[in-house]
Amino acid sequence: MSLKLLPLPKVADLLKLYNISAKSRLSQNFILDKNTTDTIVSKADLNPKNSLVVEVGPGLLSRSILEIGAENLVSVENDKRFQPLLQQLEDASNNRFTPIYDDILTIDHNKILEVVKDKEIESVHLIGNLPFNISTKLLSDWLKMMHKQEGVFKLPNLKMTLMFQFEVGQRIAAGASNKYRGRLSVMSQSLCSTKEVYVVKAVVVNFKKMWNPSYLEFFEQAGIPMYYRPQDITSEQMCKLAKVMEDGNVNFIELDNKNFDKYVADRSVL
Repeated sequence: MSLKLLPLPKVADLLKLYNISAKSRLSQNFILDKNTTDTIVSKADLNPKNSLVVEVGPGLLSRSILEIGAENLVSVENDKRFQPLLQQLEDASNNRFTPIYDDILTIDHNKILEVVKDKEIESVHLIGNLPFNISTKLLSDWLKMMHKQEGVFKLPNLKMTLMFQFEVGQRIAAGASNKYRGRLSVMSQSLCSTKEVYVVKAVVVNFKKMWNPSYLEFFEQAGIPMYYRPQDITSEQMCKLAKVMEDGNVNFIELDNKNFDKYVADRSVL
């Protein structure tokens, strides 16, 4: 199988050709500069071999991903206007790229897993320029799926590289003493180690530069197995747990939801 991507017109030219502009009601935003997409993919440090890469969106990062040799790339996009662009990319990819036309919030993950059902997958990487109106909802849903090891999150060696509005990214990655720390920080960091890897100078909406979003990386936290992490706890409980975790007083094998409040209270005074 050749890993060379066949020549294609520029994305900006294709968008103009098919009269595709960003829809504000969908909070769509396009990164059209190839140097920027190359940088994002480089910062993401994707594993191209024996890995499932899932891009959220209309494939605007896919060229850069395929050019580093990704063998199993899936793009999930609900906007049917992008079908001609995605079809061209699929034809040029030598069977390394599969577009799926569905809503990323509600998609049955079996559709994604079907693409690699006969392959030995050693890691999974979710990457995307998230629509800003669903970014926190999507992250919340994915964290729950990650905890339960559902869908693509049951595959080994999970990593996510996702773009958020700059202010949202600050809140997600905020440390314990950071003024931006809040519910989103605690929820994300209870399941993942999180860091900012790249700030995009600007994204393009209807061919105009707008916003300065940031890309964040999410890794499964080492040493805290998913099945030991508490489920269905309130934001207040999660914040208390985060404080105890910072003090190093949690034994996740002993912790369960039934005795959560007593367990955390006992260790808060250690």
